[in-house]
Amino acid sequence: MSSSQKKISVPEKNGVKGTASVNIFDSKNLKQPGNGMFKEDNTRSMHLATTDLDALLHVIKSSLGTGLLAMPFAFKHAGIIEGLFATIFVGVLCSHGTHLLVKVSQQMCAVLKKPSLTYSETVEAVFQTSPHQRLKAQSSFVKKIVNTFLFLTYYGSNTAYIVIVAATLKEIAKDDLGYDYSVRWYMLISTVPLLLIGTIRSMKYLVPFSMLANALLLTGIVFIFYYILQDLPPITSRNEFKAISNFPIFFSTVICGLEGIGTILPVENSMRKPQHFLGCPGVLNIAMSVVVSLFTSVGFFGYWKYGDNVRDSITLNLPPGYIGSTVKLLVALAILFTFGLQMTAVMEVVWFSAEKKFSPQNRDIAYYVIRGILVVITVLCAVAVPQLGPVISLVGAVGFSTLGLFIPAAVDLICASDRGINWKSFIVWKNLLMMALSIFALITGSFTSIRTIITQYS
Repeated sequence: MSSSQKKISVPEKNGVKGTASVNIFDSKNLKQPGNGMFKEDNTRSMHLATTDLDALLHVIKSSLGTGLLAMPFAFKHAGIIEGLFATIFVGVLCSHGTHLLVKVSQQMCAVLKKPSLTYSETVEAVFQTSPHQRLKAQSSFVKKIVNTFLFLTYYGSNTAYIVIVAATLKEIAKDDLGYDYSVRWYMLISTVPLLLIGTIRSMKYLVPFSMLANALLLTGIVFIFYYILQDLPPITSRNEFKAISNFPIFFSTVICGLEGIGTILPVENSMRKPQHFLGCPGVLNIAMSVVVSLFTSVGFFGYWKYGDNVRDSITLNLPPGYIGSTVKLLVALAILFTFGLQMTAVMEVVWFSAEKKFSPQNRDIAYYVIRGILVVITVLCAVAVPQLGPVISLVGAVGFSTLGLFIPAAVDLICASDRGINWKSFIVWKNLLMMALSIFALITGSFTSIRTIITQYS
């Protein structure tokens, strides 16, 4: 395979400036399965580029959130044995969807001779470079669709984060300190730290926050295990399997908890050595192994401890007192420090449309002003309607299943078709299965969220 190394000017993206040494391949070589863009000598010599460890911390944090605390509730709807193996399966499924997206993005970078592409740019490139004219004609449309999903999903998630943090602080203040203020006051108070964290542009500068968030959440998990591992009942007292009618709730809960697809390409695009992101062991495989292990462990032991009495979040089963309050506070702070990373996915969408409207000398100021405005509007949305949780869950169920499974499988399927792969091949049927599972997660997750909305608002 012919290749040459070329210095390419890199436009600022995620706070990274400079040039990159990339291997430029003839796009025709991508017709051969297994060929890729990145080789061992490929590095991005860029200002503020992140290391492999930095990327690892970001990827772990992108999937570690409140969904981890809902895993025992998910096991309640699957059973202890079914839940154990099904969680591993869903974890592998989510990891593979992420792998497909990054692989296709790197291939499109080679075709277009660009050092990096965003999620929507990757999908657009797949359609643009397809030999099928019908797909070419839809490239701009699908890009807008992806951007819409990204914005709604991650902006909704950020709003949910504010609601969760404020509700947690209110609960702690009331139970332990005797102060009973409206949850809206805690939302407004959180505006200052959210502005400081939410306007950080560089992935490099967000690393300490991901590190701290991971440490806080893991410390909270240690407290949880300290309590739930005491006086465990006989494991035979727990259901090994549950009725198949309960499985959709399990599946949608795990999918929404594990998915962090919107932040993956911003992380990969900011790496000094992007070829280390995939492969074995690779940043992605290590990160997802840690994440899936934690999700499986919390779900397994949480359900073993509480059985069908487990609540929506494992923290609600903890006894009143300092242990429960400490865990809740640690989780709330971990969510707070994740805000900047989540806002990056939102800002990529907004800044793409807004950047060209400002002169080069004013773009830096405009970037921070727009990002600050987005943070403030997020807080105001939470303040205006603090009961948005079920609606946001519906958006997340649709968005994460589409962004995490359906679109990566679809673009990989298009690339496989362009390479002339036989429609009877494993790759084709594997991708079709992923797309079907995505639709299943979308329908079941939407059903669960709509049922919650009806119950809460009635």
